[in-house]
Amino acid sequence: MVSDGKMSPEDLKVCRAILAGLVSKERSKINFLFLEPVEFSYFPDYLTIIKRPMDLRTLGENLESGLYSDRGEFYSDAQLIFDNAVLFNKGRSDSSWVVGLAKKMAKAFKREREKAETRELGAAISEDISVINKSKYSAA
Repeated sequence: MVSDGKMSPEDLKVCRAILAGLVSKERSKINFLFLEPVEFSYFPDYLTIIKRPMDLRTLGENLESGLYSDRGEFYSDAQLIFDNAVLFNKGRSDSSWVVGLAKKMAKAFKREREKAETRELGAAISEDISVINKSKYSAA
């Protein structure tokens, strides 16, 4: 399939569902560090270690502005949030807890992704069955 650079409605729906799950209040005990961009004034060496900062707000803004052409690009940036947190905080005794939160959020991302993709697959199968049934009955 040739892409026009614009994300399909199905991919957009899946990505929005994943993002909603990641920023939900139910995850507030583990997502709070990832909701907004890192404040560089508190971490002056951040950009020497992290080449491409990412957070959940920026991820959502990128999604809604049409920056991603498919869900794979969105998935890469979502994973980047947690990979960056692990990379920056690994080996820092005062922030090892951040690594734990990042790993929990990475698992949450995987679960939200699986849940959203399963819902999308179920909807697509239902639609296919409906089309088959319509064609079967209209041919009779």
